Amino acid sequence: MKWVQNKQGFTIVELLIVIVVIGILAAITIAAYTGISNRAAQSVAQTAAQQANKKIQTFAISNNETAPDTLATINIASDNTTNYQYTLISSASRPNQYCVTTTVKTFSYYIGYDMSTNTWVTNPKEGACPDHFAANSKVKQVVGSYDYQCLIASDNLPYCWGQGGEHLGIASSSGNYVYNPTKVSTTGALNGKTVKVIGIAGDQGMSTRHTCVIASDDLPYCWGNAHLGTASPTSSNVPVAVTTSGVLSGKTVTALAVGYNHTCVTASDGRAYCWGYQADGQLGTGVSGNSTTPLAVDAFGVLSGKQLKQIYAGYNHTCAVSSDGLGYCWGANNYGQLGTGTSGSASLAPVAVKMTGALAGKTIRTMTVGTTNSCAIASDGKAYCWGGNFSGENGNAVTASQPEPVAVDATGVLSGKTILSIASASPNLYRYGTCVVASDLRSYCWGTQHTSTNNSTTNVPVLLSNGADMNGVLSKRAVHGSAGMFVIGGDGELYRYGYFNADPVKVVLP
Repeated sequence: MKWVQNKQGFTIVELLIVIVVIGILAAITIAAYTGISNRAAQSVAQTAAQQANKKIQTFAISNNETAPDTLATINIASDNTTNYQYTLISSASRPNQYCVTTTVKTFSYYIGYDMSTNTWVTNPKEGACPDHFAANSKVKQVVGSYDYQCLIASDNLPYCWGQGGEHLGIASSSGNYVYNPTKVSTTGALNGKTVKVIGIAGDQGMSTRHTCVIASDDLPYCWGNAHLGTASPTSSNVPVAVTTSGVLSGKTVTALAVGYNHTCVTASDGRAYCWGYQADGQLGTGVSGNSTTPLAVDAFGVLSGKQLKQIYAGYNHTCAVSSDGLGYCWGANNYGQLGTGTSGSASLAPVAVKMTGALAGKTIRTMTVGTTNSCAIASDGKAYCWGGNFSGENGNAVTASQPEPVAVDATGVLSGKTILSIASASPNLYRYGTCVVASDLRSYCWGTQHTSTNNSTTNVPVLLSNGADMNGVLSKRAVHGSAGMFVIGGDGELYRYGYFNADPVKVVLP
């Protein structure tokens, strides 16, 4: 019997089928690897917390029940894989209580004394130590723009002060200056609610200033003179609810970013949504045009399959960090603020921040966005910046703009330290800069400064004075407020460095 020989090779249809199958298998493999990698990171963070806790306890047993002052005492330090944060709480009422947080990739776990519940956490708990300092901190968050400031106080309500206008959220406010923090109106949309997060933006002499919050119902509210996320009104001196009947329907909000004339949030579905003015693509929708209500940021390009955890807004650009520790930006790029390695044309849709060069082998833990630049804390506990550099806001002794991430100078006052938190001046056209709290719990800033002379600038980090009213108090959070810097102290008080005081002055709180 004569066998019929099969034809050799593939037909075009068969070849396409093979390609599709290979693509599916590759996608499955990548997804599986990502899941395994994330689980491994979580496990490493938990194990690191347990090991740090054991070393702390062993040290205490050998030293009259006294915990170490720093983790360096017990030979623990942050590296490219694991970041450590540690605070020893030592007082008459709470002697030798401590809390340590370990972070691997974007996963954090803490162990030790939980100041928010006054209990010991004996097994690693997801998140960061809720409060390394006073359990009854008077200030939960502070934000500063060029001529007004806002804070969230211990009652979890918003307070604003500075140049008067709709942006203060005080129904009776006119253009008169308000000298002390004053409670934002809660008789309308915020009635019966507290707030979790607050953001502001605006300029002296400009009509555009606005403030937004995430309230206790995990939804956004805004006030001021800008696009407030609702078709009407376009300005309000009391909080109004952002429209949630469109793309935000059925979702809650997890993070908030207030740009100069636009606002963005991340939602419970892991996507980003923006509204407001869009001259340079800062809404990230992939198309041009303003919007008075939220629109979905394009998630079909570099953000395809990504879950966004954090979002930040500048003058006319926006950035976000995904759950796998990568950075993405969109909008204006005339100074390289998108971090792609090139400057020039704006991007209407998200593009990836360059993770080679200075950020090679690292992930991004958190970011902050200024007027025309962006900065990040990477997995090595160091700070990196890119974009406009008019007043040294990139912190690396270079005066030119830089279109890709560069390391903030760590050879001077930051030598041997890791960065715990970072905050840039809110978007404005007058002063630019960034402040951080380092692992020694002191505050450092660069860019436009008020540390030694009025209206001075520095392109490398400098240590803020710890004298005068702070009198040696350690820092919990440092914020560049454009016309001054603000530090939340370990005593729960708020301190300000302004035009005429190189030393911190305590802010009179409500």
